[in-house]
Amino acid sequence: MVVASNDTPSIQAAVIMNDTHLANYYLRNGGDIDAINRNGRTALMLAAEVCNDRFINYLIAKGANSCLQSPQGHTAIDFACSQDAVMVIRKSQNTRKCNVRKVLGNNEK
Repeated sequence: MVVASNDTPSIQAAVIMNDTHLANYYLRNGGDIDAINRNGRTALMLAAEVCNDRFINYLIAKGANSCLQSPQGHTAIDFACSQDAVMVIRKSQNTRKCNVRKVLGNNEK
């Protein structure tokens, strides 16, 4: 994982613009799918926060790490604003063998 040199990594700009062509171009040219912005958030966290289920699925299919935490200890699932997003991200975390309870805290049942 790398910290982007500018405020918004291209992969995150692609999420904001809902542009998978830009995301594909970024990744084909060696871009890091888990690049973080100056706030310590990944593109998957951003997609979850803005309820972009299409990009959540796209990023996970391309290998985005759903277990990464922001500086505040939040994962993409914490940013998710829809139940569908939570389910997709949780499935990815289970596949990656994240310790979901540890990552999410005690409020997860």
